[in-house]
Formats: sequence, structure tokens, C-alpha cells
Amino acid sequence: FVGKVLVFRPALEAGSALLTVLVVVAVINTAISAYYYLRLIVVMFFKERTTDWLAPQIPTALAAVILITVLGVFYFGIFGDRVIEKFSEKIGPAVVNIR
Repeated sequence: FVGKVLVFRPALEAGSALLTVLVVVAVINTAISAYYYLRLIVVMFFKERTTDWLAPQIPTALAAVILITVLGVFYFGIFGDRVIEKFSEKIGPAVVNIR
């Protein structure tokens, strides 16, 4: 919400008629999407369940692939600079020779 306000305000302050029309359309779309998403949240969390919940059956191979992917994302997220430094050490001289 705050991001949209930060975009809409300068567009309105610009004084252009076209930008004003675009902001009005964007605000209407924002209201429609807010209604949709809030309604979805109400149905998900505040209404009674209409069907029985069945636990999903994930194949072992797919679970292994997902686990490896998640671990890789965490590894590169936490130790990303180490990986970049390792590749920079090996690629750095090659880039200098090209110049």
C-alpha cells in the first residue's frame, strides 16, 4: 500500500491530465484487488471448512529436489560473497588478459 502511495502522489503532483487519469484507473484497480484478496483471506481463515482436508502426497524424488533447491538458496543467500570471490579469483586474470 505504501509503495503505491509513493508512486501515485508524484504522478498527481505532476499536474498532467493523462497521469491523473492513470492514477484514477490505478486506484480503482487497487480497490478491486484489495476486495478480492481480503475476501480470499476471509474465506481461508474465518469460514468453516466445506470439505475434508487431504494431506498431499509428494513423491520422494520431488521432495529431494525441493530440499536440495531450498538448501542451495539458503547457502547462496548466506555465503554468496564467498562464492562470488571464488569465481572472481579464477575469472579475474582472464578478464584482464582480454582487455
